[in-house]
Amino acid sequence: MVLRIRTIYMGEIELTLKVKGEDGDKEYTQLLPLTAVNEYKSTNILPEGEAKNILIKEKIDLNNLRIITYLETRRYQEKIDDYLLVLDKNFYNNNIDFNIEIEADSIERAKQVMEMYSKKYNFEHIACKSKSRRAFESIK
Repeated sequence: MVLRIRTIYMGEIELTLKVKGEDGDKEYTQLLPLTAVNEYKSTNILPEGEAKNILIKEKIDLNNLRIITYLETRRYQEKIDDYLLVLDKNFYNNNIDFNIEIEADSIERAKQVMEMYSKKYNFEHIACKSKSRRAFESIK
């Protein structure tokens, strides 16, 4: 699981819990006011909501949650036909990397679209670790 707080377009802030699954990640997201983020940073008390409820249900000790790294992503995305093409440039711990994501109704369709792009633009599709995982591993 990854719990993140991020600022998105126009200063909106969202709290997202990403839970790994066999058929892709499941995300639970809620918008937060800046005051809730500042309160969390100063008190380490997670705001009420679905993410907190899931962590409690999974018996995660909320007192042990800490911000361990910062990650900035500059994103381009475009809806094409029945999928979303996402291009990310990621900055974390003196690293810069890129990744392409395809969001579709099914894993099979996402794989099909990724294969089409890898052939069209002559690049090797490599299933890589998530950007969160890459950021975590860069601090070790």
